[in-house]
Amino acid sequence: MAAPMMSTSERLIGMPVIVNQAYPIPHYIYYKRHTLTKGDGGDRRPADRTILAANIPPYCSEAVIRRLFADCGKIERVDIQEKPGAPIDNTDKPTESSYFQPPCKVLGFKLAYIVFKKPGSVNGAVQKSYPEPLVLTSKDTPVTTGLHKWCSEYQDSHLMDTGQLQEEVDAFMQNFDSNKKQEEDTKPDEGEEDGEGWVTVSRKGRKSAAPHTEKHRTRTLARERKKRKQKELLSFYSYQLRESRREHIAQLRKKYEVDKEKIAVMKANRKFRPM
Repeated sequence: MAAPMMSTSERLIGMPVIVNQAYPIPHYIYYKRHTLTKGDGGDRRPADRTILAANIPPYCSEAVIRRLFADCGKIERVDIQEKPGAPIDNTDKPTESSYFQPPCKVLGFKLAYIVFKKPGSVNGAVQKSYPEPLVLTSKDTPVTTGLHKWCSEYQDSHLMDTGQLQEEVDAFMQNFDSNKKQEEDTKPDEGEEDGEGWVTVSRKGRKSAAPHTEKHRTRTLARERKKRKQKELLSFYSYQLRESRREHIAQLRKKYEVDKEKIAVMKANRKFRPM
């Protein structure tokens, strides 16, 4: 019996890729035409303009993926995820800081939704064949793997200008303090009526809140250390632990004898009185 023919939309296309010519063994990226499912972001990923690529290695960035599919047509968006499903939020939000970047959401092998600008690009992509593997490394998008990749990532994340970092932190704190002060100024005073006659009331305890100062924090830590030190000195030596256990067992036995006598007295006083 002949095997059933697979349609173009269901067929997986294997794209062989190599990092560079020094490593001739290819790695295969599989992709197919994207089919919409429930909660899969239909507006963001229209089925006639989207393909789903899987088995993408960790060293392939968005720039590399765009270059691999650039000959199929102009690409509008690339969504990289760990598992298939709805698009991840906050992927398009720019980061204001150049030093505090959000952590990478996908660290291992991943998949990508490639959205083209025209439907004809998807048709051309699913009909392609690859007689030879594609090279990932180029002058514009160099790809590093293994130990070189880890060393470069470590240097990029740890080597920084401390002066610029301090300026960025100071600017952030100044902006935070100004916003906090503006919120306190616009907040209505308690016990006073506003324009509509409402009075703001909040719950406050008898004790005022602890001040968030360095002096108060140092005093609190010193008090906790003193309590911890006194507690540790109570059972410092091993013979003290043995004595405390022996006294505790003796108290339990004494209490047991007293309870036993009480129960015996209660049983002796129990009499049958029908009238």
